[in-house]
Amino acid sequence: MCKVAGCERLARARELCAPHYKRWRRHGDPSGGGTARQRDAVCSIADCDRKHYGRGWCAFHYKRWKATGNPLHEHSYPPLAERFWAKVDVRGANDCWPWTGSRDTAGYGRIARSRSDETGGRQELAHRVSLELAGVEITPGQYVLHSCDNPPCVNPRHLRPGNQLDNMQDAIERGRHPRVNVRLARERGEYVAPPPKPVVCGTVPGYKAHLRDGETPCAPCRAANAARARTGRARRSKGPSGV
Repeated sequence: MCKVAGCERLARARELCAPHYKRWRRHGDPSGGGTARQRDAVCSIADCDRKHYGRGWCAFHYKRWKATGNPLHEHSYPPLAERFWAKVDVRGANDCWPWTGSRDTAGYGRIARSRSDETGGRQELAHRVSLELAGVEITPGQYVLHSCDNPPCVNPRHLRPGNQLDNMQDAIERGRHPRVNVRLARERGEYVAPPPKPVVCGTVPGYKAHLRDGETPCAPCRAANAARARTGRARRSKGPSGV
């Protein structure tokens, strides 16, 4: 049983029940939730003015103590360059250096900066960080362009800063801009097949399907819609009386 007077719950740890044990872990006293002075106090850590949470500390330092045993424990992050190059498959000087860490849906590498710097641990594009580590200045709003057209590549020799116009010009010259490719093919007199439309099947026979832009009904649905249209024309040709 719990050793607190008047408590008949089963003991969980340190001869205390679960509620009194949690109260002891937070306040150091299983019999109370802290005095009014404690509730109005601030963190006892120097230069910390957050509101008191438990054991004389704010919630931040309390949780740090609970996780590490020391409310002043500081997480140590390796330097950005060390973490960066540990995730790069360095090959020949003129070859692509694939990024082996996390990537986004487009295939570009991602790396988080340290939480202690001005970015606060924000994720950055790996090829952009590669150019920064190489000593190339990148002004805000600039892009980092690949000369190899390989998104995971972080070889600084394959990267250069540029703007959106440079990026689009590269896409046009290398045949990666679909609209421009179609226009140029038509100017050369070549036939460009339209992209296939997704086929959608209606669930109610004879009912006109609600299609989105770029969708086409399946053959049975087209037949049902045609029959529905013929029936409507026949009814209209007979006049209001139906004769």
